[in-house]
Amino acid sequence: MIRSSLSGIHNLLVFLNMAEGEIEQPETPTVICESSYWLYTDHGGILEVFPSVTQIVEKDQRIAIVRNVFGDVMSEYFAPERGIVIGKSVNPVNQTGSRILHLGIIRK
Repeated sequence: MIRSSLSGIHNLLVFLNMAEGEIEQPETPTVICESSYWLYTDHGGILEVFPSVTQIVEKDQRIAIVRNVFGDVMSEYFAPERGIVIGKSVNPVNQTGSRILHLGIIRK
């Protein structure tokens, strides 16, 4: 995180001609989304979200499950469309209506 921040500041200073050097290209390509939205749970319990941030998910790919305290699966959640994970819940304690993940729809 610190390295990315320093690279961004360096790039900005070079772009504004306030420092000498070359603009550093990011290690991973930039993804531009045309829209995004959060997906929410319909049951409370123990939430497990499978994809990581910046991972591309396909339509109907399983993205999360909610279990009760005994380990029984209460709900499974699937990606409604293809997109990229912008953010996700990392707290396993989940109430009804909690966020699962933030899905970005990639611009074509």
